[in-house]
Amino acid sequence: MRIDAKARIAIAVTFVLGAAIGAFGAAEVLRPRGPGPEGGSPPGELPRFVVDMERYLQLRDSAQRHAMRPLLLSSDSVNRATVLHAEEIMRDQLKRLRADAVPILDAQQLQRLDRFIEDRAVNHRPRPRLGAGGPF
Repeated sequence: MRIDAKARIAIAVTFVLGAAIGAFGAAEVLRPRGPGPEGGSPPGELPRFVVDMERYLQLRDSAQRHAMRPLLLSSDSVNRATVLHAEEIMRDQLKRLRADAVPILDAQQLQRLDRFIEDRAVNHRPRPRLGAGGPF
């Protein structure tokens, strides 16, 4: 086989492997990591935030874990309430945007905006985490 053909095959194989690794990497990064703020944790299970923070902090022993857990649970509760409140404000703002945009947008654009509002605001699904390295 000529060197030119070998080089082209090597480049093609490298491209295919790179695309495959990129696709799997993107799927992992965008994979949902459990219940979102509005879903909470199943009864009897610790919230994901608490579990992740305990793992991230590498607590020394059960005594330290026992002392930290109420603080982490309290933070988780405040975080959930904050997210829910922010989502409510964002839903209201999108509805105001829609009302203000009626005289500016055509029918198709309004339909797209309505779909966006329906998908993002009304039927809000938990957004995937964008980092695999941190606890959040």
